[in-house]
Amino acid sequence: MPFTRPWFNATAEASMLYTHYDQRFDSAIQDAESTATLNKSVDRKIPTLRLHSGLVLERNFWAMGGHFSQTIEPQVQYLYIKDVDQGGIYNPVNFSGGGYDTARLQTDYYGLFRSNQFSSIDYINPANQLTYGATTRFYDGGYKERLNLSFGQIYYFDQPSNQDAETFDYSSWALEGEANIDDNVFVRASMQYDSNLREMQFGNAIAEYRRGPFYAQTSYRYVAQEYIVSTLPNRDISRLTDDGLSQAGIVTGFPLGGGLSFKGQYWRDLTQDVMLENQVSLTYRSDCWVVGLSYNEYLLSRADINADPVYDNNVTLSFSLLGLGADSGFNFNTDSGNALGYRDPFALKN
Repeated sequence: MPFTRPWFNATAEASMLYTHYDQRFDSAIQDAESTATLNKSVDRKIPTLRLHSGLVLERNFWAMGGHFSQTIEPQVQYLYIKDVDQGGIYNPVNFSGGGYDTARLQTDYYGLFRSNQFSSIDYINPANQLTYGATTRFYDGGYKERLNLSFGQIYYFDQPSNQDAETFDYSSWALEGEANIDDNVFVRASMQYDSNLREMQFGNAIAEYRRGPFYAQTSYRYVAQEYIVSTLPNRDISRLTDDGLSQAGIVTGFPLGGGLSFKGQYWRDLTQDVMLENQVSLTYRSDCWVVGLSYNEYLLSRADINADPVYDNNVTLSFSLLGLGADSGFNFNTDSGNALGYRDPFALKN
């Protein structure tokens, strides 16, 4: 039952999720797992109640000789999902690597208001919690959004029964922000800070300069090892990293003239001091056709932090006749299938 006004919105939801599993699995899986027992036939019924409301407050002000507008958008949500035994289903909580097509989603500000913290239905997280947060946005005189900041937290009335580790009444703070500076410099950052343990669980930052066809983007991400262990309790990651994840990369692209352009990227794991991937490519484009040549080297495997990393590399030559359509079979492609690739994560372009 939604209720919406320009300055206010509220939604009340009630649902019952029914799932039937007819499982066929290798007996070795069940023998190897000690945390739960898989059942060949499982019927699961989970009732859910969700109450959500948000408010939009707005003000105008002058600063730096110009007119600006600011909004403050608080929101609150109550979520109840019944805690039921799901150990008979192959899921990522009770089984190491479990979950047919389900994985835990990373929590950001908007993820705090998500009902299910998992990507699919092999595990439905129980909840009896209150989520609260707020976003503030700043607009210039042309009503273009230049800056936004968000923060939020969850208060748990009840902790899920499957939590074996130390639990707290409050979740970590989720904070994120984004800035558009003169339509050329873009910055985006987010982090999750655990005020109970007084430490940052994860964070990432992206900064990009863009002018015409030229762009240069650098990014960094950090994930504490304790956070990885808490979200993947049945997996041993000590052989893969001794201090969590700390990775940085740079991506750039620019024209060289005469229809020729260059793209390159480089990514490195700072914790283990190993290269993750690098790629360079040259592309020539005319009015009728385009050809590209790229070289890619990437980390293939690393079974142990004490073992030497194993790399693979490839050279790709792509050619396309322009204007034939996506289904012509002559599509240009320089992606090796392994590169993280350039992405434009910024929303402040309205």
